[in-house]
Amino acid sequence: MKRDKQYFMGRLSCGISSMKSNNTLKQLRGPVNQHVSYDEMIPSYSSEDLSPSNIGNTMNTKQSISKDKSHSHIQKPLHNDQNLHQLLNIDESNGIQMEEFQNPICSICKNRRPKIGLHRDFTYKELHEATEGFSNENFLSEGGFGFVFKGKLKDGLKIAVKQHKPASLQGEKQFKSEVYVLSQARHQNVVVLLGSCVEGSHRLLVYEYVCSGSLEERLSGDGSWQPLNWEQRLKIAMGAAKGLAYLHGRNIVHRDMRPSNILITHDHESLLGDFGLAKEQQEGSLSSSGVVGTLGYLAPEYAESGKLSTKTDVYSFGVVLLQLITGLKTTDAILGGKSLVGWAKPLLETKNYPDLIDKRILDFHDVHKLFWMVLVAEKCLKKNPDDRWTMEQVVHNLNCIKEGNTNFIIDF
Repeated sequence: MKRDKQYFMGRLSCGISSMKSNNTLKQLRGPVNQHVSYDEMIPSYSSEDLSPSNIGNTMNTKQSISKDKSHSHIQKPLHNDQNLHQLLNIDESNGIQMEEFQNPICSICKNRRPKIGLHRDFTYKELHEATEGFSNENFLSEGGFGFVFKGKLKDGLKIAVKQHKPASLQGEKQFKSEVYVLSQARHQNVVVLLGSCVEGSHRLLVYEYVCSGSLEERLSGDGSWQPLNWEQRLKIAMGAAKGLAYLHGRNIVHRDMRPSNILITHDHESLLGDFGLAKEQQEGSLSSSGVVGTLGYLAPEYAESGKLSTKTDVYSFGVVLLQLITGLKTTDAILGGKSLVGWAKPLLETKNYPDLIDKRILDFHDVHKLFWMVLVAEKCLKKNPDDRWTMEQVVHNLNCIKEGNTNFIIDF
C-alpha cells in the first residue's frame, strides 16, 4: 500500500534511491544519522485503509506512480530530508502530520485535534517545559498509573502528558501495552497517541488534549457542568461504541471500559482513552492470569473465572449505557450497596423505565428512543457472553435509534 511505502521511507536510516526504466539510479536522499527503534517500524492502519475500495484505489495510484513518464527527466531530484518530508506529507517540526480527522476543531473552544501520523520520541526536558514543570495549574487527573498534565508544545498544539509512576513491573507492562495498542490505533473515536518519553526512570505518554474532560466528570452531578441532555448522551454513546467496535475489529480488548476512560469534546464527540490494561485477543477467548479492571463494570465470566473476550468489553459498555440513562455512578448511595446492574435489573424486568431515567432530564428525554436504548443496554448485559451483541451490532442499532429508523433495528 502507498502508506506502507511512505511510512518506511520516512523511518529508514539508510540512503534511498530509485531505479528508472533505463536502469539508472536516481538518489532521493542520503543516509540519515538518526536511530529508529524497532517498535517505531510498526506501521499503523485504520479500518478505512483496509476496505476493498481503498485498497483498489491505492494499488491503482501506486501503479500509476511506478510508470516511467516521458518527461521524468525534468523532475527535480530530492537531495535532502526536507524535500522527502514534503513528498511524504510529514511536518518537519513534529514528524506526525499525515491525515486529518473529521471535524478536527471544537466549535466551542476551537481546540484542534492533531493530524494522524507517526509516533515520535519526546525528551523529558521538552515535556517539562510544555507542562510548565508539571505544575498544579496544569494537573488534569490521577489514576493507578500516575498523573496526567495538560501542556502545549512550541508549535501551539495542546497535549495531555501521562506521567507513569516509577518502575513497578505492573506499571512498566501497562506503559508498554498502551504504547503498543495506541501506536496501531488510528480512529476518529480513539484518542491519538502522539509519542512517548523513556529517559532513565521516566515513563511518559503524550496524547492529544481532549477539551471537555471525561464522561465521568460530566455525569458526576457536582453542579459545575450542565446536565447532558438526551441527544448529547446518545451521541456520546454512539462515538464510544464506534471506537470500541474499531478496537474489537483489530482483536484488541480494552478491559477497562468506564466513563472515566471516555473523553469528550465540547461538541460531545467521544474518544476512548487509557489503554494500559488493553490486551490482544488472537482466537476465541483469553484466560487472564489475573482479573483487572474496575469493580462494577466486570463481566460475570471474567470476574468469576478470568475468561476474557471482546464480549467482556460489551458488558462493560452496557454498564456505561445504564449510567448514561440513569445518570448514576456505580457507587451511588441510592443503589443500597448493590451494583448498578443489580439495582436496575428489577426495573428492567418490569419495564419500569420512568424510574430508570436520570431525574435531571426526566421531562426532556425522548420516550421512544429511551425504550430502544434500554433494550440495547439489556442486550449488552446478558449473563451469557454468547447472548450478548457484538459492538458492530451495538453501533448499527444505536445509529438506528439516533436517526429514528427503529424499523431497521435487528436481533431483538
